[in-house]
Amino acid sequence: MKTIFIVPGEPGFKRRARAFVHNVLNVVKVAQPKENASYEAKVATFARAAGLVPVVGPVVLGITAYYTLPRSKHRRRKPCVRQAKTTKPDWDNIGKIVSDSLNGVAYLDDAQVCRATVTKAWAAQGEAGFLEVEVEQA
Repeated sequence: MKTIFIVPGEPGFKRRARAFVHNVLNVVKVAQPKENASYEAKVATFARAAGLVPVVGPVVLGITAYYTLPRSKHRRRKPCVRQAKTTKPDWDNIGKIVSDSLNGVAYLDDAQVCRATVTKAWAAQGEAGFLEVEVEQA
């Protein structure tokens, strides 16, 4: 069974947790950025709307992140089509946030993902950024 869903808006990525020392207790605390939780909730919402339910067994995950083309790259005579993106964020950070957000939605744990592909690309000229996720039970 294969399910494909789209998350509108600029694709997110997993940001690093920040560690700091609590002065009163001399304890190191770790804080997760708020952007991680909000984007994970957004992906999970669209996954549930697509009808995904947790499965048992191996899962194949395909992620394609399309980013809005900067105005500096627009062309008048020959509009730019979709093309590979080689700048930040790193592909693994995109994969991490998507696989973490599908925990309990598409599968019980992201350890069930046996194969995953992540593709980064610029969207076509005039097209807004979005995330396309494909979940398939292997």
